[in-house]
Amino acid sequence: MTITIISGCPGSGKTTLARELAATRPLGVHILTDQFYEAIPNAIEPWRRESRMQNETIVRAFIRASEVFSEAEYNVFIDGVVGPWMFPVIEDVLSGFEYVLLSIGLEQARQRVRRRAEQGAGPEETGLDIMHPQFAAIERQYERHVLPTGGRPIEDIVAEYEHRSSRGEFDHP
Repeated sequence: MTITIISGCPGSGKTTLARELAATRPLGVHILTDQFYEAIPNAIEPWRRESRMQNETIVRAFIRASEVFSEAEYNVFIDGVVGPWMFPVIEDVLSGFEYVLLSIGLEQARQRVRRRAEQGAGPEETGLDIMHPQFAAIERQYERHVLPTGGRPIEDIVAEYEHRSSRGEFDHP
């Protein structure tokens, strides 16, 4: 079974896509990495330099959980802000996985994050101005993994994912 990491800056649509893809599989599972951060009462904000050890520990935890589900024949969809800088940590556990990098403009991401915060469904846009440029830079290096989400209905995004995944476009390494 596959393990797919769906990444991107806050507001790019990770949760929506991961939840939708997991629901379309008879044995699908959606791992929300935010829950791993929330499990640490005094967690360091993950975009801060001093959070490196914490972030690597959390990545190992959700990757190992994903591996357990995959061994039981589940298709795993990990939803999180996971950049290529974490690939060495991931590769210590997994020999292969899909990496999907969602792309969205800064203003649209900001609107989505604000809307979630107003509805009490997510954090405010703290860190977005730091993370969005980082992910925009990564898009150039990982171009074949990029899946644009801005202004598109989820059905179109899912269809593009399914088509490109079947062709191995998101495979890592």
